[in-house]
Amino acid sequence: MSGKLRRIGLLTNSLGSEYYIAIQKSVAEFCSKHDCVLFVFVAGQLGKSFGAFNYQTRAVAALVKKQNLDGLIFLTSPQSNYITQEKLFSYINSFKPLPIVSIGGIVPGIPSIIADNKKGMEEILNHLINEHRCTKIALMGVEANSNDAIERTDVYRKVLEQNKIPINEDWIMHGSFSYPAAYAALTEFYEKHGDLPFEAIVALNDEMAFACMDFCEQQDFTLPELIVTGFDDSERASCTNPTLSTVSQNIGEQGRLAAETLLNMLDNKPVSPVQQVSSRALFRQSCGCLSERDSSVNALTAGNEKIYVDVAHARTITNEWFEKRTQFKKVMSYFNNNQVMIVLQKLREKFAADFKNFDIRSAAVCVFENPVETSDFEYFTMPKKARILAAYDVDTGYEFDNTKDKDAFNPQKALLPACVNLDFTGCYYVLDLYHCETQLGYIVFKPGRWDRIVYEALCSFFSSFLSASIRYTKVESEQRKLSDHNLRLSAISRTDELTQLLNRRGFELIGQQTIDAAVSTNQTGLVLFGDLDGLKYINDSFGHNTGDIALKEMAKILEKTFRVSDVTARMGGDEFAVVAVGMKMDQLTEIKERIEKACKQINASSGLGFELGISIGAVVFDENNKDLKDLLIKADSEQYEEKRRRKVGRLKDNQK
Repeated sequence: MSGKLRRIGLLTNSLGSEYYIAIQKSVAEFCSKHDCVLFVFVAGQLGKSFGAFNYQTRAVAALVKKQNLDGLIFLTSPQSNYITQEKLFSYINSFKPLPIVSIGGIVPGIPSIIADNKKGMEEILNHLINEHRCTKIALMGVEANSNDAIERTDVYRKVLEQNKIPINEDWIMHGSFSYPAAYAALTEFYEKHGDLPFEAIVALNDEMAFACMDFCEQQDFTLPELIVTGFDDSERASCTNPTLSTVSQNIGEQGRLAAETLLNMLDNKPVSPVQQVSSRALFRQSCGCLSERDSSVNALTAGNEKIYVDVAHARTITNEWFEKRTQFKKVMSYFNNNQVMIVLQKLREKFAADFKNFDIRSAAVCVFENPVETSDFEYFTMPKKARILAAYDVDTGYEFDNTKDKDAFNPQKALLPACVNLDFTGCYYVLDLYHCETQLGYIVFKPGRWDRIVYEALCSFFSSFLSASIRYTKVESEQRKLSDHNLRLSAISRTDELTQLLNRRGFELIGQQTIDAAVSTNQTGLVLFGDLDGLKYINDSFGHNTGDIALKEMAKILEKTFRVSDVTARMGGDEFAVVAVGMKMDQLTEIKERIEKACKQINASSGLGFELGISIGAVVFDENNKDLKDLLIKADSEQYEEKRRRKVGRLKDNQK
């Protein structure tokens, strides 16, 4: 990754929130003007996982090192929510000797950019009390270690006390800085009390404020009769209906100042240990300060200054909402169209075409030679061996030749190997590729105009496809080895002479190997046992030659019904068996119907004088049930019950 441009890293929790988008946008704009390439590392939340496997996103932070970057901007405030300051500082310092700038929190020994959140919070609370005469004010807060959350909550308490307004602790709810958690907290309060007995809800960020607004609308509480305010002044705040009164902490300026400070550090220029950006309250329709009829004013300040609407920007945002619907439809189409099992080489071949469809200008996928099984962690150690699955760059016309095996490299020493020639300009994202507990690798890509959430979803879907492809490729390899092994067993008689299916000996050998290979890659399947209906009657009534015809016809039906990869056998006499990897029990009815349909076609045209049919039982094999002999016994028992039911059915039909 040698290049003339300086490489700036931005370590963020996610791509989704407007807070992160605003920071990234301002840092990217500064980098573009100052000949830097920006790498955004999406490293998840420290100290708490909001899903069973979200901790896996932290692994990408292992790539944040001197070999890959010239400097790092660390979003400290969001990461301080669920870990102690001591652990947070230790985590940040682990990236040294890389030069680091902190945004949103003061870190000892590291230049820090912070917002004066007290000023804006005080302005909005005093506005509610003095201008709107509110005395019943609830707080949608956060139960976390976040300095921002603690500071804003302290201001809430202080201002209410200064105005001699009692603090009702039951009115302090906790929304985890997220829309779903805030909506759930307000729902719980409403269900408990049967009402919202306050005049205003002050939320500690805009996402929680939007949740409160949507809940109020669902419950027919009218805004601004019940006032809702936020914090952050996200783009949606001035576009929602009603528009949201909030606090601007000048997020864009924080990002710009952080990037400027980092470049000054790289140029050995003196920098201030702490730089503060001012905040201010912005009053809109959700508190009743702006009328819906006045479309020219975006917001009012505490000094009654009018901030006018940027019409072109507002129109752009409106158009984006319609465009995003199309983007999400396309990413869902990508998901639905890739629900097929393909080997890894096929996935490599189609990667570039798939990702170019999402306006991704440049990308490289790195896959660990051996996927890493993990449990919850804070620090991840990159494996020493990885290879390039695929890579391309639209602007330079470069496309990685995935037919040549020259792509192995050590991700502990480099983000990408020297053989990958991406044009590193602009902004790149670096995301983990994982599935459940398994770390598969990572992707480096240059986003286009599409929504960042779409890109995050796209990478998540691709991770699932990659995981399935790795497993499937392993199964295919095992099956090829199994096929070769079967050829070496040619001296062993394992074929039923009459039907040309496997005989019992061959089935027990190959069927067990097939089950073992499937279970080793976390797959399940079915073992089926069938008994030809009335073979004794056919032999006694029409002769053994006719009985042999019945057995051969049934063998042909089974071969056509099941897949080539399934193991099918005649076990002897009138018994047949199948091992079907990947088949589910809910598919059994369809299988039986297909066999029955084929039997009816033969019965209608053969003129043999008997009805061809088979009774089938099936059981699931998995990690806990994988002994073929035991599975055959259980399947035979199920088959016996099926035969009994079919016999009862025929008797009832004859009595009609």
